[in-house]
Amino acid sequence: MSLSLSYLKYLRDISRKMVFRAGFDLVFPGTSRNPDCLSLMIESRDAAWFSRASDESKKSDRKIFFGIGTLTGKFKQVNGRNKKIAAPLFLAQVTIDPEGMIAFIHKDSLSLNYDIVQYLLKTTVKDEEAENIDFNNPDLVTLRHLLDGIADRASRLILPDEIRVTGYKIAGSQVAELIDSTLGDFKTINPSFSCSQIPDFQTRSQLIQASRQDSTNATNSCFFFSGKFPD
Repeated sequence: MSLSLSYLKYLRDISRKMVFRAGFDLVFPGTSRNPDCLSLMIESRDAAWFSRASDESKKSDRKIFFGIGTLTGKFKQVNGRNKKIAAPLFLAQVTIDPEGMIAFIHKDSLSLNYDIVQYLLKTTVKDEEAENIDFNNPDLVTLRHLLDGIADRASRLILPDEIRVTGYKIAGSQVAELIDSTLGDFKTINPSFSCSQIPDFQTRSQLIQASRQDSTNATNSCFFFSGKFPD
């Protein structure tokens, strides 16, 4: 395995330790077995959703997450096979208060979704081991620079501390700028990477429908979903 892939594997594992996550390449209903806690940020959430999300987060192997940006479709891997992706580009851990009907976003846990980045680079790093990585090796300079730049821009994203029952939209073009620049960086790393940016989803049904299509698309949509802890 190349040094750059070892570094990517290292980042993915560190991200999992920070955010307590695993296997977030398919997270939408219809593309995964995850319980249906999907909710777009701009939508209103009722008491039943908060109760369901709270029950999920109390399980030892589950957590509620906040996704920023979506990537959906089938991407061709280096082995020629197509890989289905229906997932956020970024994600952060969430704590649910069912009585107050509030979702608290842990902004310090915000991370690039490295589980899908490996597919955007047209390679697979699962089951590989990142050992004896020389972080100063010139082969890693470009990858480190781009991924560090993405992480820095994401850290400057102004997120709400909490999201209540009613819909909410992050002010300005922050998310759009973050997603645009991130997709551009992916293109730099992998010139064959291609996807179309489509209008933001207004309902969860639009998101689910798009996730079932083969065409590769990206949006600036933000949403809540349920994720599984690593085994």
